[in-house]
Order: sequence, then structure tokens, then C-alpha cells
Amino acid sequence: MVATKLPNQPINQIMNHSTTLQELLQQHLPWHKARVNFTARFVIALFKMGCVNFTQLALVLNPSVGVASNYRRLQRFFNSFTVDTEAFTTLVLALLPQRESLVLTLDRTMWRFGRRYHNVLMIAACADGIAIPLLWRMLPKEGCSNTQTRIDLLDELFEILDPSSVRCLVADREFVGKTWFAYLKKRNVGFVIRVRSFFYISTRKGRRIRGKHIFSHLRPGEVLALRKRRIVCGHRLYVCAIGPRNGDDMVILVGSELAHRAVAFYGKRWQIETLFAALKSRGFDLEATHLKDKERVAKLIGLLSIAFTWAYRVGAWLHKEVKPIAIKSHGRKAQSVFRYGLDHLKVVLLNHTATDRQFKQLVRFLSCT
Repeated sequence: MVATKLPNQPINQIMNHSTTLQELLQQHLPWHKARVNFTARFVIALFKMGCVNFTQLALVLNPSVGVASNYRRLQRFFNSFTVDTEAFTTLVLALLPQRESLVLTLDRTMWRFGRRYHNVLMIAACADGIAIPLLWRMLPKEGCSNTQTRIDLLDELFEILDPSSVRCLVADREFVGKTWFAYLKKRNVGFVIRVRSFFYISTRKGRRIRGKHIFSHLRPGEVLALRKRRIVCGHRLYVCAIGPRNGDDMVILVGSELAHRAVAFYGKRWQIETLFAALKSRGFDLEATHLKDKERVAKLIGLLSIAFTWAYRVGAWLHKEVKPIAIKSHGRKAQSVFRYGLDHLKVVLLNHTATDRQFKQLVRFLSCT
């Protein structure tokens, strides 16, 4: 094992940081003090090392004990402690900058570790250019999720979150079906979901035509909405389409929203892709985990959700109150709000000249008050 060179921080400063963070997390997590203490240390170690590899995290988890002891503590937490993901969801919801008219996005990510794979179904809340993880489920097999799994996931979320606070749910072509649409309508959840171009759509005269034929004349980027709701997957839904661009397929959207709103809502769906990238290669290197058990990976994602939400809140504050993120010539931000906060937290946590006051200024975003 090659040790990573780290700044020589005073131990008392590191201990103060973990104690301060522990006190804030204790407001949200109904766990034993020792578990919350571990969570605080783990989150701080994540920012310092930028990865979830236990060998690396053990170097900085607790500077007052040896690396081997830290490694064993990491193993004990993930092997022995049973975590209810509801606690993570409750914490993240409490920290959301917006809690009404939420746009939720549903998607799945998968990666392999040797011969094993991890397939995660996740629902997240759209924020400023990136989605914030709310609830997730490890799928037992490769490939798409089934309808009942999605329903169970949303039912679990709605035990914590009032469905009336959801303005719209957006999702890609995997998340379609008669039973699924019926569930969303029964829950009074607005939705905009992309369907495949070969799906049948009813005409005014009652015929059924594939979507790709109805919208075959669209120019690249052109938007066309059918005036009245049409039957798709057994339900009367609004339908609109966007002409194919850059060699991609046309985008056909169905749901409860009129065309101009549907396109705007669906435009937020990519934010969950940005979230997955942040949890993986552009943030915490989730794919580097050597955990094989799916429940342990779910627990790891929960800890990442705390770190992610904290970094997002810090980045949003920096962008609004300290120094706005530069806008590049193509009109997009030079970096995401999450990355802005992540880098700033790293600087404060790794810099031995940073004061406790600076750290407390950042940790306040995790307070219930």
C-alpha cells in the first residue's frame, strides 16, 4: 500500500472538525452516538481523499489511532451496523433548498466489480443543474427495473415526502407501462416520460400509429405537440415530440403536462446523469469500492448522499454569496455547483491554516435550524 501525501494537520483541529460535524448530524440521524461519530469522520475522510476506497480512507479516518485500526472500524460499520435508508432520505429532504413543487427524476446506474455488478435504481430531486439523491434500491439482477420495484420505491419515498409537494416526475424510456402510468395517476403525481419511437399512439379517428410515423416530418430540434390527449399504453396522455438532432433518435414525450411544460420538465432529466457522474468519476469514485454485498453498497451510497448534499449546499452558497461561478462562451457554468462546494470543502479540510470558524461557517448548512 502506497500512502498518499497529506498536509500535516494538527490532530486537535481534525478532532474539532469531526465533533462539530457529529453534533450537526445528531440532529438528523437517530443512531447511537458512536455511529454518528463514525459517519462524521467518514464524510470528512471522503472529502479529503476523494474516493471510497477503504485503504485510502483508513489513512485519515481517525488520526489518533493506527491505519489498521481505522480499516477494521470501516469494516465493522459496513459489516455489522444495519442502516435504515429512510434516515438518509429524511436528512437530505431536510437540507433541500426547495421543498415544494419538486421535480423528481428517476433513473438507474450500473457498474461492474470483477464478475459482480451493482445495479442501482435511484430517485432524486432536481436542483441547480444537478439532482440530489433521495432514495435508492439495489436491484438483484442486471438490466431494467420492473414496475413493482419502482412502485415500491415511490411508496417508500411518499411515506416521508408528501406527494403533493411533487410537481412532476421525469424519466427516460425504461420507465413506461400501463400499470406504472396508472400508479402515477392514482398518486396524483404529474409526469413527463419519454417513450420509444415504435410505441403506438392513437389518432383522432381511433387508429393506432407508431410515434415515429406521426412525427417523421420533424426537422432537427423542432417541437410539435398533438392538440388533444391521445391514448398511449392504455392511458389518455398529452404527447409531444422533438425532432432528432446530431444523429440521435427523436424524443417523444408523454404525460400529464402540456407541450411547453413537458419539454422544460424533461430537460431536467439529465441532472441525474450529472449526479451519477459526481458520485463516480467526477466526485467520490463510487466505482472504486471493493464492497460486494449489495446492502453494504446501499449503505455506502447513503453516506455519499450526506457528503454530496453538503457539498451542493456549500457550492450554492458560494455561488450566490461569495463568488459566482464563471459562465463559459457556450453559456454553461465552468463547473457545477456541487463541484464548487466539493473543492472548497477540500481546501478547508486539508488546509492546516484554516480556522474552526471557517469550518463552522460551512457545516452550518447541515443544521436543522
